[in-house]
Amino acid sequence: MSLSNPNRPQQSVQRQKAAEKAPKKKIPAWKILVTVIIMVLSMAIVVCVALSAFGVPLFGGGGLKGFVSGVGSNFEPDVSPSSTWTDDQTGLPVLDGNRKQKVFNFLVVGLNDDTGNNTDTIMLAQYDTGNQYANVVQIPRDTYINASYNFHKINSIFAAGYNVTSGAKAERREAGMARLCEFFESNFAVKIDFSVLVDLSAFENLIDGMGGLKVNVPCDMDYEDPWQDLYIHLRAGEQTLSGYDAMCMVRNRHTYADADYGRMNVQKIFLSALLEQVQQNLTDVNTLKGLIDIAINDVATNLTADNCFYFASQALNMDMSHLRMVTMPTTTVGANVTILKSDAIDVINNYLNVYDRPITEDSFDPKCHLTDKTDRALYETYLYTRMEYDVYTADDVNRNSIHLNVVH
Repeated sequence: MSLSNPNRPQQSVQRQKAAEKAPKKKIPAWKILVTVIIMVLSMAIVVCVALSAFGVPLFGGGGLKGFVSGVGSNFEPDVSPSSTWTDDQTGLPVLDGNRKQKVFNFLVVGLNDDTGNNTDTIMLAQYDTGNQYANVVQIPRDTYINASYNFHKINSIFAAGYNVTSGAKAERREAGMARLCEFFESNFAVKIDFSVLVDLSAFENLIDGMGGLKVNVPCDMDYEDPWQDLYIHLRAGEQTLSGYDAMCMVRNRHTYADADYGRMNVQKIFLSALLEQVQQNLTDVNTLKGLIDIAINDVATNLTADNCFYFASQALNMDMSHLRMVTMPTTTVGANVTILKSDAIDVINNYLNVYDRPITEDSFDPKCHLTDKTDRALYETYLYTRMEYDVYTADDVNRNSIHLNVVH
């Protein structure tokens, strides 16, 4: 079965023709997709590499799944109750307390160098291995921050750390991730145990390496932008998408009246389908080996081999109903997308707090880096506005419970 898109022109010819008509645009970063792959796939990918490094046969004696399930529980990470970062005035850790047992937090970032190192994919995730629940909180890329960067948006924080650091790309990316981790711990009161940075260039190959992805496309999608090599022509219904068409599905925002929020909801649909297929394909050693070959150079993480043993052993059999997804509550005020403080505290306490006591209004954004007190409309919305936000499980999404505001 061919997975190619018949509507996609030859790239070189189309770009040459388009160059005569329009100024060049920057290619935007792909959104949440590869992040999802990291949360579900990278455990297996890194474990395979670690096993290979230790001289363990990867694909014999019951396969990877049997091996990891047998040893992973011996490698539970030892994580600190305290923040890595300290308050400038007190010198004390920004976050500290008694931790819940077997609960771990991740910051997962997707990056495309062509966008000036803006991280248009940002997710905070929590994995409760004791109760087998995983929570994924999407952070809208345009979330307002009160900082002296070129843009007052949260997706510029990584770039700020990257651009002021000299040295090799790996060192600069490490500095960017450190700044982003510090921002979330200091302002969102979310303890970060592990971080994952994904270079997005391998996404199409990863999906194609899985044999495409079976997913229920929720609506017809039609949009073209030659400079982005983007030719979206998808019909609604269950089908197997190639890597390119899968990328089109989750980058598309022009079909929805609420634009980026509609796109994030479609990404939840994609995430659920991906989790289901990855769990199935994890037992197919040939598929897994191909994915390792594609992805191993595109993931940067502080997860150690021991960490990966543990998380892979826990994640292989997680129930679809135990993956919960929520978009951080925000609303638009003028040109700014503002966090809603009370709702954000609820989300953090319910889905991201690793401590045995709730975070408070005093510990969330203590220096008002998520608002601007001089902008009355912005500040009052940040302080007082509440909204009903949806929490979806992977099972919910597979039953088509997400409503999309499609432009007709």
